[in-house]
Amino acid sequence: MSPAGDAHPKRLPRPTGPLLRLATAVLAVGGTLLMWGVAMSAGATGPALYMHIVPQTLGTQNNMVGFFTPASDVSMTTLIYPPQWMEVRRQWHPSAELTEHRWGPYFDRHLKLSISRPRPPLVGEPKILALPLAGSENPVLVEYTPEEVAFFDQPDAWALFRAPVVVLSALASSPSAVDLLALAGPATGPRQPIIIQLSINVMLETELDVPAIVGPSLAAPAGQPRSFYLYGDGILHEVAADPSGVREVGVLPLPDVTALRSTRLLPAPGGAACDTDLLLAFSDGRVQARLCHSLSAQPGESALLEALLPAGAGPDGHFLNPSVESMAEPMGFVYFLSSSPPRPVLWRAVISPAGFGPWRDVRISSYFEMHSLQMLRMRLAAGRQEWVVASKDGAIFLDSDDFGCTTDDTIRCTEPPASSAVWSCNLGRTQSPFLDFGRMCSGCPDGSYLDRDSDTCKFCPQANCLTCSAAQCHVCASGFFPQASGPNGRIVCVDTCAAGFTLLAGVCQPSARAVASSELASMGVASFAEPISGMVSAATASHLLPDAQGNPYIPAGSMANPDGPAPGVILFDTDGQAWLMPRGDVAQPGAAPVVLSRLSDLSGGPLLASVVEVGPILLEDSILLGYVFCTKPAGLLFGYMKCPRPVAPMPGDVPCSVATLELHPQPGTAFTHARSVGREHVLATQADAYNLLLVLAGGTFRPVGPSYLGHLVPLLTIPRPAGAGSGNLAEWFIRSEFTMGVVAAPLAAVMANHHYVAMGGGVHIAGATGIKWMPMFLPVRDRSPGHQLVLTTIESGTWRAIYAPGDIGPAGRPTNLSSLSATLGTVGDLNQEACRFEAVPMPAGRADTPAGLLLLCDGLLGLSLLRCPASGPGAGGACALLPASVIALPLHGGDVLKGLARATVIPRPGAAPVADRHILLEALLYLPTVGTLDLVLTGPCAWGTFEPECQPCDSLCDGCTGPGPQDCVACLFWLPGHPGTCLPSCPPKLHRAPDGECMCHSTCVDCGPAAGGDYVCLECLPGLGPDAHGADPDQCFPCDGSCAECFLSANPGACTKCHPSAWLFGGACVGACPSGFWPDSASGSCLPCAAGCAACTGASACTRCADRHFLAAGVCHVCDGSCASCDNATSCAACRPGLVFLATDAGQASLCGSTCAAGEFAGPGRCAVCDASCALCAGSATGCQVCAAGHRWVSGPPAAGGTGSCTACPPGCASCTADRCLACESGLFLDSRGACVSACPAGTYPTDESCQPCDLSCATCLGGGADQCASCADGLDFVPAGGSAGACVSGCPEGQYRDRVSVRRDPEHRVPAGLPG
Repeated sequence: MSPAGDAHPKRLPRPTGPLLRLATAVLAVGGTLLMWGVAMSAGATGPALYMHIVPQTLGTQNNMVGFFTPASDVSMTTLIYPPQWMEVRRQWHPSAELTEHRWGPYFDRHLKLSISRPRPPLVGEPKILALPLAGSENPVLVEYTPEEVAFFDQPDAWALFRAPVVVLSALASSPSAVDLLALAGPATGPRQPIIIQLSINVMLETELDVPAIVGPSLAAPAGQPRSFYLYGDGILHEVAADPSGVREVGVLPLPDVTALRSTRLLPAPGGAACDTDLLLAFSDGRVQARLCHSLSAQPGESALLEALLPAGAGPDGHFLNPSVESMAEPMGFVYFLSSSPPRPVLWRAVISPAGFGPWRDVRISSYFEMHSLQMLRMRLAAGRQEWVVASKDGAIFLDSDDFGCTTDDTIRCTEPPASSAVWSCNLGRTQSPFLDFGRMCSGCPDGSYLDRDSDTCKFCPQANCLTCSAAQCHVCASGFFPQASGPNGRIVCVDTCAAGFTLLAGVCQPSARAVASSELASMGVASFAEPISGMVSAATASHLLPDAQGNPYIPAGSMANPDGPAPGVILFDTDGQAWLMPRGDVAQPGAAPVVLSRLSDLSGGPLLASVVEVGPILLEDSILLGYVFCTKPAGLLFGYMKCPRPVAPMPGDVPCSVATLELHPQPGTAFTHARSVGREHVLATQADAYNLLLVLAGGTFRPVGPSYLGHLVPLLTIPRPAGAGSGNLAEWFIRSEFTMGVVAAPLAAVMANHHYVAMGGGVHIAGATGIKWMPMFLPVRDRSPGHQLVLTTIESGTWRAIYAPGDIGPAGRPTNLSSLSATLGTVGDLNQEACRFEAVPMPAGRADTPAGLLLLCDGLLGLSLLRCPASGPGAGGACALLPASVIALPLHGGDVLKGLARATVIPRPGAAPVADRHILLEALLYLPTVGTLDLVLTGPCAWGTFEPECQPCDSLCDGCTGPGPQDCVACLFWLPGHPGTCLPSCPPKLHRAPDGECMCHSTCVDCGPAAGGDYVCLECLPGLGPDAHGADPDQCFPCDGSCAECFLSANPGACTKCHPSAWLFGGACVGACPSGFWPDSASGSCLPCAAGCAACTGASACTRCADRHFLAAGVCHVCDGSCASCDNATSCAACRPGLVFLATDAGQASLCGSTCAAGEFAGPGRCAVCDASCALCAGSATGCQVCAAGHRWVSGPPAAGGTGSCTACPPGCASCTADRCLACESGLFLDSRGACVSACPAGTYPTDESCQPCDLSCATCLGGGADQCASCADGLDFVPAGGSAGACVSGCPEGQYRDRVSVRRDPEHRVPAGLPG
């Protein structure tokens, strides 16, 4: 396949003929990076390619020599068993039952070829080559050292004349002919290339007519038979060995080659034959693919593609592509393993006629050394054969597509940019090999169970529970024991049994219900009424019964329940006759069997050692019963009885009046014992424990094996999740083998040992290494599943058992099942091989003990009852084995009774109780040396019955002395304070305690009746709370794990108390209190900080204040209203939006405001000073609203609300307009022209701000009055009025004027003394 990222490049010219020769010549000179005149850049790269390791290794041994791949087959592995033999193991063949290829391992330890070495190993440290041979699936094995060479399976070893030699490459041309290309000579000097021709009768060494090689050398097969490429000292040679001798085929100068591989990359053009595609790597980073290459080829017969390795991938390394002799089809990829520092990297590129695609970094698990990688052709699911990357240590890697990373919803795989490939089960899932094809991790881990309705794993509701269902715990964690003391007798896990319970066989059993030991009531040789004349030698339970005329029929009950107990018995006597009778009639006075002529065909034939019936099987036209006979001298026979199937709907009974028996001898070693493995399988065992499994299918027996299958029992069907894969649990078996342990697996995996290894975890058995455990299914009535898987063994005189309640069912996984362990009893110094285990049903009246585990050994028998609580405490809980009764058997003929390990056990219908004893087991035992034994075991009356006839107690009683309620020794149900008043059940929503008292649910502290009469919980135990949805108001449920106490269960927001180191906040338990709250140790909760505190450590210990508050002495105070934040009451650290700092100096603390002082404006963040030209400004320093003193508008005053620019008035002006002063500075006066003068001009006098005109009579004046003149105008005379002021009057009569020419006046126009004014 070509995953995303393996894109093909743009097509390049493909040279042929002279152009190719020219390109080759150019490339061979100087190692230039030019190809056909085009400069080349570093190799392009694509996304990383992840390859994930399968869980099981390729091989099953650690003595692997290596792998080889025939051109027309998948890869195989070779193993060596020092000193003298080897094995070749083949891959498994996929079957319809096992289509999952991701588990591995791929090599079957029974699909093998064994090869012995008929001589001692070669001296030194020999290497072994497994060479593929065209047309054969078996390799040719060659062993060599630097001094010797030999076929592994031949007696002759040949000394090498030119020793020491180094073998570079080898090819097998026939099973007895091998050519080896080698270098001869010491490692310190030049080495001469030679070809070693090895056959059974001769070994030839021939020097090649090529120069001795000084530097590093490379070699590979050249594609043609008996031909090689040899590279050294810058020259590529093609050499061949054929009947005409050893010769050089061609030569090509190629400087600086660092890696070489002869392989198949692309189909030859036009379907023409092609010797090989040659891959070359050069020291300058180039990679060449010489397609259809041969040095003997004519020009134009090959083509050249070239690329550069990616940046950072040095040329030191080698190609991983398979060698040409192992390839029948081209691969389409180039694999190059670069060994350059800092780490080896495997690169892959697609190759096509257009050239090399981008290089992709192949990433595998970091646990494996990259330099150990190789390529193998593996047989995957659906018949596909693919080349995959593997390690020499036996690990196989599949890319993300083949590994199902995008299709299997139970696993997760690494994604870019992870540096290595890792897969794992999704959270809450665990591995479940072959249980749900297409889903590797559909199982649930310990402590959870599989809810098949939702196909989800849910936690066990009980603490310390490993295996459970939704209602009950089945297996407790190590150090804890199951005890039925929970609500309504539910199982809880305890470390010590409570009062009223006794630890028996790993389970806290109610002391009052402990079962006393069983005892042997009678055992003797059964007698049969005539016409049986010979001794009964073999027997089998049968679904046949004789009718009134002695004709056999299959009763309706067997057709309705074919997996139920068989009602009949077929007896075979030493005269070869077969007899049929009901089981209950065997050895009963007056009960005579009828001859079953159709099974008497063995008359006069070999004696039977064992016989077994399987079926019935419904076929299209008949009903089939199968029979397997182990005969003493002849081996194995098997056959069938076919009863015609009525055309009409099935009647009650099916007569077998025309039944026939076909016998089919099975050649081979004699089989000593046969037993049924379910309704369709028989396991026949030879004396050396070799097994043959026979499958009754399609109207015939199909042999499977033989193999060392050990002990085998069928696993009953369990529910599957909706939408589950195709795994069929009806075809699953429990297999026990000494070396492999106990494993649940599909039948195909049981028979295919490579997959059996993949199931490796098996049932968890602490310290069970080396113990042969025997799996048994004990029938359990009225339960689902209707069986209990028990594993039992005898170890050092101790009878032990372990069992996994529910087996595969609860967790939905077939491996690593948690189990209970029990010591059942001691049996002395017995060999387990001399014992037999049998699962036997108990009489129907013993509801609490529906089955038992029977042990039969030489001289003794044992019985351990399986207790499955059917009423009272623990009702419906897990079953548990009780300590066994071990009974010594009476002597037979003065000697210990032997042979019980091969006895056939057929339980008989239970008889009536004897005195105060119950009949636990009445069975027929058939021993070849003794005949038929009638065995009766009795035990005390079962709990819930009374002596002497073991009659049932009244339904109100939990133990009694008589039949009525007044005879109860204890009540099953009673109210507090009234233990003697028996109730039929507890009042609604009260719960039965182990002693029968009706109490509040064990999760409640107190309860009481509600309005409807049902009891409800009023107060829960710590750690529990009512159901959030009001379900089951009589009990409480675990709080969310974060809560110590709660007011609603399973709700993280309904906590009322927290665990230590957590704090209650808003109904939730938090690791730290949120901001604004502080942890109060007294209440265990988060309390709010004081007003204004954002963080605090106590009620009055603020550490951080809320917004617009400041901290002082641990108390937060409110900031000024203008502050967004502050550090004190008189200044702000930040202003509220729309406000600015009032201080114009950034270094000066201040409050904030919206209006600045006169001469300032609201700048960015704070007030700023207006320009000197402005008295008031806004928006900017020069945006004047009012001009400053001594300034005027440049362009006239702005519109209302606007701003303008001001400019300075002329010097001396306090205010002005564009053309005149309006006011003057101090000491200056505004004259009539709008100018500021230091002295008023004549005719004016200064006031505080301006020059005012004098009286018209004054030339100058001191004031504005007529009498304030300082001098007079022409023609007027000054008349002093006081001080320096006076009045100016005319001194001439009316009609005259003063002649100023003749009258001299002083500069102040005063009249000279003595003259008239």
